[in-house]
Amino acid sequence: MQKGVAYPPGSDRYRYLPILSLMLVVAAGALLLWHFMPGAHRKRVSALDTAMRLVRKHYLYDVDEDVLFKGAMMGLVGSLGDPHSAYLDLYGVEQADAETQGEFGGIGVTVAPSEAGAVVVELHQDGPAMKAGVKQDDLIVGVDGLNKAGMPFAEFVGRIRGKVGSTVQLTIQRAPTGETETLQVTRARLKIESVSWKMVEPGIGYIKIEGFDEHCAENVRKGLVELQGNGALKGLILDVRGNAGGLLKQAVEVSDLFLSEGIIVGLESRLSAERVTFKAQAEVAVPPDLVVVVLVDGGSASASEVFAGSLKSNGRATVIGTRTFGKGAVNRLFRLPDESGGLYLTVAHYTVGSGTPIEGKGIEPDIEVGRLPEYPAGGGDEERTKWRAAYRAALEEQLQRAVQFIK
Repeated sequence: MQKGVAYPPGSDRYRYLPILSLMLVVAAGALLLWHFMPGAHRKRVSALDTAMRLVRKHYLYDVDEDVLFKGAMMGLVGSLGDPHSAYLDLYGVEQADAETQGEFGGIGVTVAPSEAGAVVVELHQDGPAMKAGVKQDDLIVGVDGLNKAGMPFAEFVGRIRGKVGSTVQLTIQRAPTGETETLQVTRARLKIESVSWKMVEPGIGYIKIEGFDEHCAENVRKGLVELQGNGALKGLILDVRGNAGGLLKQAVEVSDLFLSEGIIVGLESRLSAERVTFKAQAEVAVPPDLVVVVLVDGGSASASEVFAGSLKSNGRATVIGTRTFGKGAVNRLFRLPDESGGLYLTVAHYTVGSGTPIEGKGIEPDIEVGRLPEYPAGGGDEERTKWRAAYRAALEEQLQRAVQFIK
């Protein structure tokens, strides 16, 4: 283009004006944000940027900037000292979204807690885990390269679940030999009912709640109707052993089926808008004089602790088993810009009844029975066989103690 020549509107000279204008507005906004940012915070942001540039320029080896960013974010959240808060990369955010949309799947195992990992006590026939080569009594010690050591059991087991069709890498310690093996398992949508029921003896009903999904309260109500239709109930056993939680709303609704008054759960948060108390409504689904027992163990966590704790604290049920896991944290996912992941932060804590905390404490049973010995991770086949027999005996002992209590 020659100097002094006039260009009409619509020519190349004006084509990029809207884009340039937008860039100027964004730049101005960033400058304003930086200007009004508190001085100390501004210095820290600047220091972090400087540190990133120094590493890229002077560190001996080549580095991936994404790895640096992820490490910085993990360090930031890790400094909170909260086992329930975490930095999630983009894949982790997608997994979390899939869970809220009901697209989560599993691998088809039933596990028991151990200090060293998760013991496979049952395999679902033709499930993903069985097809991949997982065997009964195997000890899962790692998930996607993360070791169980130092990780809460509920979080560890939660990482095994994921989006339907995605893969998870399991580090397995084989039962017969103790040797370690890595397996890739593809998650699937498992057709497992979250609520099931039966009569264990005449007059004694039993409802097993595997997880508090979006249909839990509806299905528990169906079970109650059917059990009460089978004849006069003397008592009811509600089993939430191994139930790692689910939706708080469903835990509240299921609790409300048995409570005519009282506080079910309260949320303690630094934000007043998030301090909520859920109270029982007058209507109940069972007679107030029906004897109710709740079975719990160390795998009962989060929403199942809300359920067991609310019935116990309101004097509506007797809790039998072993102390629950102790996860009273309410977590929320916050997305970060530019698809750089998200922060999964603890924003509140549950308290059940009139203010009993759950976090780090769990629910103590009224009647403790069925405590298990530690899984013999380094033992031989004979020791594992004995442990498996003790595990099944403990489950049966808890159930029979509930039956005897009702009688």
